[in-house]
Amino acid sequence: MKTLCLLVLLLPLLASLTPGAAQTRHLPAPAPTRLEAALQHYSPRLRLAAAPSPARRPGQTSLTRPGRGVVYDWNAAAGAWQDPQVILYAYNAQGQPSLETRADSATAVPSFRLQYTYNAQNQLTEALQQDYFGTAWTNSFRQTTAFDAQGNATEELGQDWISGAWSTTFGSRYVNTYTAGNFLAQQVVQTFDAATTTFADDYRVSYKVPVAGPYTEFTVQRWNAGQWQDESRVTAIVWHSAERQLPLSLEVQIPINAVWVSVQRLTAAYQPNGSSVAITELRPNPSGPWLNDARTTDTYDAYDNQTDLLHETWDGTAWILNDRYHALLTYDAQHVVLRRDEQLATGSSGGQLINQRRFNFGSFLVIPLATTAGQLPALRLSLYPNPTAGPATLELTGPGSPGPLTAEVRNALGQVVATLLVRPGQPTRLPRLPAGVYAVLVPTAQGRLVGRLMQQ
Repeated sequence: MKTLCLLVLLLPLLASLTPGAAQTRHLPAPAPTRLEAALQHYSPRLRLAAAPSPARRPGQTSLTRPGRGVVYDWNAAAGAWQDPQVILYAYNAQGQPSLETRADSATAVPSFRLQYTYNAQNQLTEALQQDYFGTAWTNSFRQTTAFDAQGNATEELGQDWISGAWSTTFGSRYVNTYTAGNFLAQQVVQTFDAATTTFADDYRVSYKVPVAGPYTEFTVQRWNAGQWQDESRVTAIVWHSAERQLPLSLEVQIPINAVWVSVQRLTAAYQPNGSSVAITELRPNPSGPWLNDARTTDTYDAYDNQTDLLHETWDGTAWILNDRYHALLTYDAQHVVLRRDEQLATGSSGGQLINQRRFNFGSFLVIPLATTAGQLPALRLSLYPNPTAGPATLELTGPGSPGPLTAEVRNALGQVVATLLVRPGQPTRLPRLPAGVYAVLVPTAQGRLVGRLMQQ
């Protein structure tokens, strides 16, 4: 029996934005989960697993980054690592990679390099690949992104270097509309047509946003025959953390005879370090039971580094391995990664992990971070789950004083209904409150943090 899943609905759209393979490209590509990829295509901020960055911890004044690495490929026939290439790294003042150059380990002849450019908000605006031929660097491929004042993308382009000029091969433009509270209300996506070199309406996403936010559902419509037609809807979104766009649960619906029918749902659980488990279920019959479909387990270690990503499917009686990524990490005494061995397993391999690549890191650089109040990136205030029918959790993340800060919870009349001490990096449970909208205020050396909590 055929099963109806979200990817069946969304893969045609995902495929429409897949670039061609005209040349070898080395720009790093994100590897989201299958459902995450589908959801992110319509809702760029929505993700299933936290992506904790080991870059900064509260009170941290410097970052340690490798200045040099050596990458090996695994030769299964010989049972050995081979073809070493040297990688030279450079970083910007925020510790973000700015340049990566690869060269042959024996001859030191470069092969390619990647250059990264960021805006004032430290968002990646250009990733440029250049290849080395003879004695000079030559442009090869680049991806560019433009952002609006709210930090959402307005244009994404993939371009090849052809006959001395950049030629767009794929891309999208985003027309974003916001609510009075500055929440994204609607996004019209226009897709690049390489044949006509123009952008045309493709689909639009309309968000259902309460006054205090965040959105609780979004509807996707496709442009067809001169009009917008309903295609799918993600609804009943319950947040683990709306600030970080981490859902606890949601349902996916499609229109059948002009009625929205739930066909897939997601539930997820999160650990403080970012590890997560997400399960999707299908309902082939609108009046029938929910059936297991897929499970994704994303695991991070105590130092915020990903160690495992497991995709499984349900065969009717048990979870069966689909594919698995595993990283073996070697640390020094300061918890800096010295080596990363990457392994993959698939169902066809019988679940056996097979070596893929090895990275050895060295020549470490200590990058000082800004230390004055005016230079420090502000702490982030997160409230989750939000909305909630029970107690919520307040968490401050980012660099800042490790000492306690005083948080105030105020009702819609501005009255203080609760005060509590919080420390950056330590989640704090708020008291259960009567139904309503509340403001959570935390004064810091960098200014006052404000969050909105919807208590149901």
